[in-house]
Amino acid sequence: MKAGAGAEPPLLRCLCLNRSMDFIRPKRMLYFWIDKIRNVLLRLSWHLVHSIINLCYFTTGMVHALESHLISRGLLRKYKSLHISKIRYLAIVIESEDACRTSNVIELLQWLAALGIKHVSLYDNEGLLKKSKDIILEKFDGAVLFQVLFSLLMVKVDFFHSSP
Repeated sequence: MKAGAGAEPPLLRCLCLNRSMDFIRPKRMLYFWIDKIRNVLLRLSWHLVHSIINLCYFTTGMVHALESHLISRGLLRKYKSLHISKIRYLAIVIESEDACRTSNVIELLQWLAALGIKHVSLYDNEGLLKKSKDIILEKFDGAVLFQVLFSLLMVKVDFFHSSP
């Protein structure tokens, strides 16, 4: 096949295209590597921030655990003199599973009465305490049912409080 005057051979056309692409290819490679480096730096910075936050949470947890240990051993002065007589009211939220066990609730109330806590409010979501309030009141002489709010399903028991 003979090539005409205006027609270029295919090989020459490829060479011309490759010559014009020689300027584009390094530019693409530069953008490619810049993008790769940027992604690596972003990932490293994210991992660094994540590690710092995890370290802060770990340190906070260790401080709380140490403080709890020192409180339970009686080594912190500010927790040595806890005056239960200063507690006027105590509110306890009881889960429905525990509210079913009336004996456990009575044991809890006996323990609180032994500590000297005079006003206790018991809450549960399903109103199980409200249904067992008579059984609870039978166990405590002198205990008075202070108030029952049906909308909140709250039972408030007032120990050692004389009725008006």
